[in-house]
Amino acid sequence: MHIKKIKLDNFRQFKGTQTLEFSTDAEKNVTLILGNNNTGKTTLAQAFLWCLYGETDFKEKELINREVRDRKGEGRVSVEMEVVHLGKAYRLYRSEYYNRERRSNRVFRVSQQNPHGDWRSFGDADSIKKVKEMLPQELSRFFFFDGERIHSMSEELIAQKRSHNFEEAVRGLVGLNALQAAIRHFGALEKKSTVLGMFQQEISADSNLKIQSKQQEVEKLARQIEKNKEEEQRLEEDRKHYEKAQSEIQDQLRTMQHDIELRDQYDQLKKHAIECETREIEDTKTLFRQFSAHVGDALSRSLLQPALEVLKEEKILDTGIPYIHADTIKFLLERKTCLCGLALDKDPEKSACLRELIKSLPPYSIGQMVGFFSKQIRQRAEISDGFLEDFERLVRQTRGWKHEKEQAQSDMLAIEDQIPDQRAVEAVRTRFQEAGKKKEECIRMVRQIAAAIGNDEGRKKKLENELQEIFSRDERNQKNLRYLRYATEILRRLNSAYREREKVTRAELERTINRVFEEIYGEGIELHVSENYAVSTHVTDTEQGVSGDDLEKNTAQSYAIIFAFISGIIEMAKTKRDDGDVSSVNAEDYPLVMDAPLSSFDKLRIKQICRVLPKVAGQVILFIKDTDGETAQHELSQRIGHQWQLVAENLTRTRIERSI
Repeated sequence: MHIKKIKLDNFRQFKGTQTLEFSTDAEKNVTLILGNNNTGKTTLAQAFLWCLYGETDFKEKELINREVRDRKGEGRVSVEMEVVHLGKAYRLYRSEYYNRERRSNRVFRVSQQNPHGDWRSFGDADSIKKVKEMLPQELSRFFFFDGERIHSMSEELIAQKRSHNFEEAVRGLVGLNALQAAIRHFGALEKKSTVLGMFQQEISADSNLKIQSKQQEVEKLARQIEKNKEEEQRLEEDRKHYEKAQSEIQDQLRTMQHDIELRDQYDQLKKHAIECETREIEDTKTLFRQFSAHVGDALSRSLLQPALEVLKEEKILDTGIPYIHADTIKFLLERKTCLCGLALDKDPEKSACLRELIKSLPPYSIGQMVGFFSKQIRQRAEISDGFLEDFERLVRQTRGWKHEKEQAQSDMLAIEDQIPDQRAVEAVRTRFQEAGKKKEECIRMVRQIAAAIGNDEGRKKKLENELQEIFSRDERNQKNLRYLRYATEILRRLNSAYREREKVTRAELERTINRVFEEIYGEGIELHVSENYAVSTHVTDTEQGVSGDDLEKNTAQSYAIIFAFISGIIEMAKTKRDDGDVSSVNAEDYPLVMDAPLSSFDKLRIKQICRVLPKVAGQVILFIKDTDGETAQHELSQRIGHQWQLVAENLTRTRIERSI
């Protein structure tokens, strides 16, 4: 389907009748619509959806232009689109009449142009059916895309949640919705409205209370088993996620191993430098203490030794009594009593001896002073004997610690720029440990649930065998039981076909979006679509030194994933062949209408997106802010067929001008 033109009549701020034509040329397949904020880009984008499906995302559901409403009190709002679908021209028209009381007289009509150029209108039911054939509403959000939807899907990606948006797109793309409807139709035993439930009810209606009791228990067990299987699947997906996370983190740690070794080496050098500095300080203190205490003795030794030789040669005899001073003897004589108690005044001879002794005592005895001096010189000479040797050893040792410290510091400087942030390394190790704990917890819980499922299935099988034995006694029950078995087998095959078809489609989609994502975002990152349609990233270029988890928190990257996903959906819809499923999309080009898609990207990404989108989609209609317009115009210059400018005349009226 390609859109040729759209005509708006009093649709919100587009007062009066205004028409835009869109490029359908195979080469120049891009139409740009430029405008500042609040000029009506989102309104115009919503006009497509309202015309097709009668719905908008506006909080205010009144669509008529306010000036018309306020001046006249009534009026009609309408949107008309001309499209080409599978080589045939169609006109879609939707309108509503407003008055002061309510909306009324709603009209929706699809017309087809015949070979003579005349238009033939379909009935109401056929009009709705024709739109569904052109583009099912559940897929429309992937061809008519607004910025807010991109933001909500981005949050799903960053949180790695189950993406119902992607899931619905894939199911609608390949007709899985029809399979799902068939599966729901056959349904489960516990639901009375399903095929299985009705047969079960038929059997139950002819059974006694005992059978009904067993059936109720079987149904209860079936619900519990189904619930546990869903939980088991969820836990298994979580386990795979944490296992993959561990693998990615382990790869990251391997790439960081050299850096970790450098960090260890740096820490050892730092520790050694601190030890050397501590010992240098301690030895320096010892050096100064010894120098202060003994340097005088060492320096005067060359003078003291000759003095000892001179005194020795002079043979000065010291007749004095050690430690006795002349004043001591004078004191005794004046007291007239000796130390021993002898009365000196009664013994003149003893007194005379003491007076003679005074001559040989200090300060009168030079010999004794020389003796003391000689003794001090010898003591100082003995102390200074080892001082110089010890001093030289301490100087060498102190210099050695200083040299080792400086060498360690030099080695630290040599590797300082190469080592990683230790906090980053520890953060990676912590993440690895946390992922391991969560994985083990998932494994433990899966084992518990698997055991519970096994027990419940065993009990359910036993009860079913007992019921079948009772049913086999009744002919009608035998017939219903046979139908129930047929229906159960059909349901099993439908489930199997659904799972296989979805798996193949998901794998094809993953390949497609990886190819498109590589064109937009570059190499080194691979996307993975899980069973619950959560999209995760995996780093294939380990030289980047970035983990998958870090990338998944990147908003620009998540937007690029969404672009790749949308492109993948369009490309798969374009190449798909109709397999008889009326709910699936027919194989042809589809338009891609996007409101403000480039605001979150830098110029490089805008350039890459502008290169990819026109190749993927058969028709591209972009609503762009004026601030992004220059880059987009430059990159799409060879692809632009039409260009329009939205000019706000006031808050309630916007004018559409053609610029190309």
